[in-house]
Amino acid sequence: RERWFELCGSLLVWSKGPKHKPRGRMRLSARTVAEPIGERNFRIKTAGKVLLMLQAKTKEIRDTWVQTLQTALEHLAMEAKRAQLDAGARETETSASVDINDASRLTDVETDDDDDAG
Repeated sequence: RERWFELCGSLLVWSKGPKHKPRGRMRLSARTVAEPIGERNFRIKTAGKVLLMLQAKTKEIRDTWVQTLQTALEHLAMEAKRAQLDAGARETETSASVDINDASRLTDVETDDDDDAG
């Protein structure tokens, strides 16, 4: 069956065509993988389970989809890592605010981190 797929951020949505109601959707995560298989096929899987097996009309279309999905997944992985680091920084900041009475020094540390990131 032919389906129309759209990637909207971390959401992969499919329908019968571009003007049809969505028939399904899948939220991609940092653990999702897109892999080419054979000449025109590819699969999307997570935690070792194949979620979707797809076939493009041409190898070029397949390659474009796989590359687009891989780029989106890399972005999601970076966001997940950043969120993890931010959570760790908040934990450190909370414990530091208990242990360190010099609030201006704590502010300087936050400012230094912001400068390095930007």
